[in-house]
Amino acid sequence: MVWPMIRGPRIIGHVVVRNELSRYLPRFRAQLHELTDGCIVAYDDRSTDATYEYLCTWGVPTKRRPDDVPSFAADESAFRAAAWAYMEQEAEPTTNDWILCLDADARLEIEPGASLRTLLENTPDDVLAYNVNVVSKYDEGVYSAG
Repeated sequence: MVWPMIRGPRIIGHVVVRNELSRYLPRFRAQLHELTDGCIVAYDDRSTDATYEYLCTWGVPTKRRPDDVPSFAADESAFRAAAWAYMEQEAEPTTNDWILCLDADARLEIEPGASLRTLLENTPDDVLAYNVNVVSKYDEGVYSAG
């Protein structure tokens, strides 16, 4: 994958998905693309709808869960570890990059006029992570805290 040239650290989107196309993915995609400068990697838990194909046609490096990796439902920790390893393989993050991990049923709450990029570019060197408000469980046009 050839990633967009970004001044400063990259914001890499890391998403795990399963059957999200008709539920969350189109809305989620728009926000994640804006937040990450187009640097997104997805790990699919064997969707049976067209989620995988949608992400691939969108140009997102996407991997289907292989047989030797348990599903999210069977072993979330092992599943997320495999998803993380795939993200590292595809995006090759550096120590200056930021990784935004979200599930497809979530969205990041950002104050109007606020910029994630500006925040991260002005982050002191001793700050390694941020805790952010994530709203999840999108249902019928209304987000509820998850």
